[in-house]
Amino acid sequence: MGSDVLIKNGMVMDGSGEPARKADVIIDGDRIKDIGSFPDAAASRVIDATGLVVAPGFIDAHTHLDFFFASPRHADVLESWAHQGVTTIVAGNCGYSPAPINHDHVDTVSAYWNFAFPRDGLEFEWTTMAEFLDHLEKIGQAFNVGILTGHGMLRTNVMGFEARFAEPDEIAEMKRMLRESIEAGSIGLSLGLYYVPGIYAHTDEIMEVASVLSDFGAPLVPHTRGMSETYAEAVREVVQIAEELQIPLHLSHHGSFIRDDPSIMERAERTIDEARKRGVEIGHDFIPYSTGSTTLLSLFP
Repeated sequence: MGSDVLIKNGMVMDGSGEPARKADVIIDGDRIKDIGSFPDAAASRVIDATGLVVAPGFIDAHTHLDFFFASPRHADVLESWAHQGVTTIVAGNCGYSPAPINHDHVDTVSAYWNFAFPRDGLEFEWTTMAEFLDHLEKIGQAFNVGILTGHGMLRTNVMGFEARFAEPDEIAEMKRMLRESIEAGSIGLSLGLYYVPGIYAHTDEIMEVASVLSDFGAPLVPHTRGMSETYAEAVREVVQIAEELQIPLHLSHHGSFIRDDPSIMERAERTIDEARKRGVEIGHDFIPYSTGSTTLLSLFP
């Protein structure tokens, strides 16, 4: 009896770091059964990958597609991701996530974070992270989806865009929502310390809210306070938090936009390397072009 799918003659890059090699791939159901040379193998479907690369699906670790997933039309809108080989998408970055959401602040969030919203509009049929994930499951998803809980959203839920430090009872409520969200399936906490309302948060607030992550081994995923002249100091802040809490750290779009002063990145990298030697687990995603882009409102808090 043959297998379901045979991909033959492709150059297999398996993600292990080993060089690409010519090999066939046999798939049964939703599992890879074998990789090797199978000239006599039979399958219901045979794909000739001559001249092509066969690889695991890519993970897009930094997107703002949160609210798009909630639309039944998301598969059409996000088709280009599939064409690029992406099978897993991480959203909820930079301190903003689709849940939990206080409906009293929906207009504020949608106005400030407008580039992340589907143009055909969106009704918020959820409040908690559990309800949001249930909604995604109900409508079906074209990708594997990982959702971070945004500190900026937690703060907005509790105190709107108020330009002040949070009080102890407000921090306690943020922690409660974060714990509830991770228990529901959120994969970590993102920070948007460059954006409203994250820019108003003291390091001690971030430390206290993020302490919830320690119970789950979940990562802290920050857009740091500065991406230019103050980047090295901004990296030091979040490294300090991760090290004290003993949690993984993933730096969003790691790098300084000041290209004519290499000392900024040198200091940031030194902080990271020294922390890694002390046992802090640190990763990052990276902007592969010369500058970045974001909402214009980030300049007008």
